[in-house]
Amino acid sequence: MTTVRPQNGIKRFMRRAIAVRTARRNRGAQIIALHDYRAIYFPIPKVANTSLKAVCSDLLGDTVDEKFLRPGWKQSAFRIPESIRDLQKKGVLIDRYDLQDYSDYWKFAFVRNPWDRLVSCYKQKIREPGCNYKSFKDGVANSLLKHKVFRGGMSFSDFVGEVAKISDEIADKHFRSQYTFITDKNKSFIVDYIGRLEDIEEGFQFVCRKIGATEIELPHLLKTDRKPYQEYYDDETKSLVRMRYATDIEMFGYVF
Repeated sequence: MTTVRPQNGIKRFMRRAIAVRTARRNRGAQIIALHDYRAIYFPIPKVANTSLKAVCSDLLGDTVDEKFLRPGWKQSAFRIPESIRDLQKKGVLIDRYDLQDYSDYWKFAFVRNPWDRLVSCYKQKIREPGCNYKSFKDGVANSLLKHKVFRGGMSFSDFVGEVAKISDEIADKHFRSQYTFITDKNKSFIVDYIGRLEDIEEGFQFVCRKIGATEIELPHLLKTDRKPYQEYYDDETKSLVRMRYATDIEMFGYVF
């Protein structure tokens, strides 16, 4: 059974008040504390997020209340509002202002080539005009509607052009720079290990060995049927991504 560390009420309140100042930058982030393994996973959208959250659901065991879940969909533990609230109460889903209580936990994340990540975002979030299926409105994923610049059926070039104009301060988490999820205000890393999607099988096995989670396999969920990411770019869009995600490219050592 997972043991959640007690929080000092006053200190917790003060941290929350301070955190409001930086909430915009870190909005929408789910940090997952695996207490039984003394580890914390920092999910970054469009970086095998669904697959890794399914693994976390397995590792959490009965801490995840099955009554909130959709049958056969383990990652729904982190998507269904009732389950999210339950996991927050149990201290599984935590915020940055709680991290100082877990300084001895091992923290990890995975990153992805920015050019590849943006293609994945486009293919998943932009559909044909008139598509109003589930989480889409007229071909645009609900999560992107707030920007009011994306449209169903838009070309990838147009999509890149709009993304390039949107700063990380207001960007949707699915195309926000990856470093913002795993660094502090000084751009110093707050994680102990950063794996790469390009070598995720090797990185995942390293994580499993490090935290002592044996006999765990990484499922491959929500795979997008598409061409190699390089085929979506021309010189202009390649350059726009290079400028837009310059910090990611430098920090993680990616090239086109």
